[in-house]
Amino acid sequence: VALNDIKAQLGNLVYPGFVRETPAEWLKEYPRYLKAIEQRFEKIGSQLQRDRVWSGELAGYWEQYQVRLKKHLQEGKRDAELALYRWMLEEYRVSLWAQQLGTRMAVSDKRLNRQWSQVEP
Repeated sequence: VALNDIKAQLGNLVYPGFVRETPAEWLKEYPRYLKAIEQRFEKIGSQLQRDRVWSGELAGYWEQYQVRLKKHLQEGKRDAELALYRWMLEEYRVSLWAQQLGTRMAVSDKRLNRQWSQVEP
């Protein structure tokens, strides 16, 4: 589960054209995101059960994001609130697996749900 999640996360961060498509304010956070992935990978053996729980929790948030993003793309919508939600998910990952790196903003289940309520349907 963890390795597949890490591969998916990396694929969503680093892909052809990501430098051009990623807003500069978030691109500058990439070193921290990659360091958080490295720290998660180093801890997998000792925290496997916790990793599974957190991965499952994030999978729900990510799925909801993907479904809404697809809908918005089909409708030609550009929603800054959805974009912020996407980056809050990266920050949430840091808060779970590499707390010592700090986050750019306060992030929690409650804050993610509050942000989701701001996303256009």
